[in-house]
Formats: sequence, C-alpha cells, structure tokens
Amino acid sequence: MKNYIVITGGAGFIGSNLIEYFLKKTKKKIISIDNYSSGSHQHHIKNSRVKYIYGECSDINKILSRFKNKIHSLFHFGEFARIFKSFKKFNDCFQSNSIGSKEVFKFCLDNNVRLIYSATSASLGNNGNDKNLSPYSFTKAKNLELLENLKKWFNLKFDIIYFYNVYGPKQIKSGEMATVIGIFEDLYEKNKSLTI
Repeated sequence: MKNYIVITGGAGFIGSNLIEYFLKKTKKKIISIDNYSSGSHQHHIKNSRVKYIYGECSDINKILSRFKNKIHSLFHFGEFARIFKSFKKFNDCFQSNSIGSKEVFKFCLDNNVRLIYSATSASLGNNGNDKNLSPYSFTKAKNLELLENLKKWFNLKFDIIYFYNVYGPKQIKSGEMATVIGIFEDLYEKNKSLTI
C-alpha cells in the first residue's frame, strides 16, 4: 500500500507548511529529506506520522531504499532557490538543481512515483529569455525541459507548481537565504524603512 508522501526540503519554509497541511488533510505518513542549507530544525513538527531525514537529493535512491514500494507521491521542493546566491554558490546550485534533481526524477521514474516539481517564475520572464540570466533560473529551466522529455521518452508522471515570491509563516527573514518579503517583514517589525 502506497501510504507515504515524500517532501524534499521538508524542513524549509514551503515544505514545512506543506507537511502541516498534509497532516490535517490526509492519513498518509510523511518523509522529509533535507540538507538544512536553508531549512531549519525549528520547523520540525512533532508527529508520529512524520519522519525527518538529513540527506542530499543526489542520494535519494539510498535514502528511500526501504520505502520504494510505499510512496504515493514525491514533492520535490529541496533545490537551491536563490537567484543572487546562485552566482556566488554556483557549485551548490548546480549540485542541487541539476545533479540532485536528476536523481529525484530517476527515482520517481524507476519506482512509479508521482512527482510534483517546484518550478520558478524566474525562468518565465521576457518571453522565456530570462531563463539564462542566472545559474538558478538556467538550472530550473533545464529541469523543465528534462521533465518534458522524460514524459515523452518514458511516460514519467508529474505536475508542476510555479511559485512567485511566496510568503507566510516560517519564511526566512534574516541571513543570506532570506526572502524578499521575509526581509520586508523583519524590517517592518523593527520599525525600519524597507530596503529596495
């Protein structure tokens, strides 16, 4: 019986909110895989249905080896996700978004797991030409191309979600991985002018 949902990046802002949602809306067990590059142990939810695993997406086959036949769907939200930082941390971006994501796609394909992929609006602007403006948007755009080909070549089943400056509870408000709206919220709470 496929009674597990896997969320890569489950200790991050979006992933942790998604886990809360699934705990309320489903009876399924949840596995979070996160390398904690931007996720936090503070986002862990104490619930017997949630299992947190520290790891890289490039090792997903090994990490999930004993769960392969029990996974209903996999939400891949565990990629490197900052445009500006992708220039400074190109190796991290490429390792996560290209190598790690390829392993996630292959795992889903080999084990007949439905994939829900987190795409980005950064690759859509300027009639699609913005996909080459940063290592982040380039790697994300290439993943969309790869997914379309995997669907054509091997009938991979997937859905795509696009995010546009997501905000809310648990968003990162300070530090090098802070989000724009998180920074605004932090400045507002400190009664400081918003930086543009």
